[in-house]
Amino acid sequence: MPTSTGQAVTDTWTGAIPPGTNATSDCSPFVDNSTLADQHSVTVNVPAGAYNTVQANFTFNIAWPDASNDEILTVVDPDGHVVGSSDTGQPSETVRGTNLKAGTYKAIACGFLSGPAPQNYTGTLTIQTVAPPPPPPPLPTSSNGITFDHANLNDPVRMVGEPDIVIDNQSGIYASGPGGSTTQASWFWKSDDKGIQWHLIGCPAKSNCQNGGGDTEITIANNRDVFASDLQTLQCNSTFRSYDEGKTFIPGQGCFPETDRQWMGVYDPNSRAKDRRIYLGANHVAGFSGCYVLVSTDNDPTNNPAGNIGGSCIGRFAVDPNNGEIFVPVSGGTRKSSDGGLTWTKLPGPGAVGNFFAPLVLDAAGNLWQAWTDTQKAYVSYSLDRGQTWHSPIQVSHPGIQQTDFVWLTVGDPGRVAVVFYGTTDTQRDPSVPAYGGPNALWHAYASISTNALDPSPTFTQVQATEHVMHRGPICNGGFPGCLLHNSDRSMADFFMVDKDPQGRILIAYNENSDLSEVTPGQFIGKPINAVIRLRTGPSLFASQGKLLPDPTPANV
Repeated sequence: MPTSTGQAVTDTWTGAIPPGTNATSDCSPFVDNSTLADQHSVTVNVPAGAYNTVQANFTFNIAWPDASNDEILTVVDPDGHVVGSSDTGQPSETVRGTNLKAGTYKAIACGFLSGPAPQNYTGTLTIQTVAPPPPPPPLPTSSNGITFDHANLNDPVRMVGEPDIVIDNQSGIYASGPGGSTTQASWFWKSDDKGIQWHLIGCPAKSNCQNGGGDTEITIANNRDVFASDLQTLQCNSTFRSYDEGKTFIPGQGCFPETDRQWMGVYDPNSRAKDRRIYLGANHVAGFSGCYVLVSTDNDPTNNPAGNIGGSCIGRFAVDPNNGEIFVPVSGGTRKSSDGGLTWTKLPGPGAVGNFFAPLVLDAAGNLWQAWTDTQKAYVSYSLDRGQTWHSPIQVSHPGIQQTDFVWLTVGDPGRVAVVFYGTTDTQRDPSVPAYGGPNALWHAYASISTNALDPSPTFTQVQATEHVMHRGPICNGGFPGCLLHNSDRSMADFFMVDKDPQGRILIAYNENSDLSEVTPGQFIGKPINAVIRLRTGPSLFASQGKLLPDPTPANV
């Protein structure tokens, strides 16, 4: 392992994965079993004291040419513990670790659904050294006047996971979430009174423009036209649009097959439909693999391929409202397009080093911001040169939080940023799924807010945004059927979101998952109701607004 920053070493191997099936998304039961898995051992040498001066990011990867085969990668450490497992359904899988101990690691590749012949693959381990992250920001002596209103439920009946929230330029607030692939329906809501009352919007369930239940996404133009999408049967994206601020919706082009986890953005330079470009990016899961982008130049009735990006999409992308440049976060860095998505450049910056989604956003001056979690701590970083270089990661979660999940962010003026995440003081986890938190884990939604994040010594104030525990037990990130087979809770899916209104007041959409009244003891499967929390007092993300006072509209308790 290198002992100076900015160095990288790579170990490469080839192998053949035996045909077979494994619904647990975990190869560790097949360690040293050449009949059921292919295994590569690599010895990591760590000089004494190396982690005092560098941070070493370990990336294990396998890739294979046949996208119809679904393979699994599991990495086991020298003590026999699972570092991590990956089963994304892509023709490549990646497991990451930071500052791993010295010893021999086993990279085990097995089939989730593979065959009938052995699947040849190429494996790599890359160790990249970077400067160690700075210490976490000092704990504030108080909440610095930051408080939140009571949470308002979007809907007390319809349960969804991974709620999103998007706010237009007149404070119209949209929220949505998938009801699950078994329901084949997702739900979309709107509030016209700053998040107090909510009503259902969108196409009628079971219509051509809302067969879904897999993943939802919303983007809004300057004139408040709404463009939305859903994932049908976990296989294809449908789109629909509204030209009357969400009152009625029109079906789009139909279904874009073999895709997963779409994100949307819009370039609207003069608020005219004929000059507008609506983008939809997703991960392709058949044929070529990885992230790709579709673009509509006719206000969404039809979408055309713009370009394949490379890597897997790992979060919502950013579109510069001033010049239309697109910045897409992918596994291994950031991709940029300056020609509407026709061609893409891999930026030299390393991008997020961590776990799960890591969205990109642009502040008012065009600086890039990204947030992520390494499952224990939440981080944010920024680039002042359009992704060419990035500031070293800034830890925004306080040491008392032992595990974090589902990080998102929103920004306003330069240096004004709000990062949200779920956090727990519990230390138990099951990395083989993976699932975070033990049976007694208590989770809250937290917001970490800064108005001087660009300063050499920034201050982040972490505030518990939820009034009470919003989830009990583990949060499973292992997908389906891995979480089901491990009897672990995936009801909140993969993320939650934060956005800001025109005043710079943040609003958080999250899963209020604390009602266990009808839950079988020991199963930890909650009832995820979508709720929104509004900042009551605290700093605006726009400097001109100063400190925000309570909104005169009362919370709907």
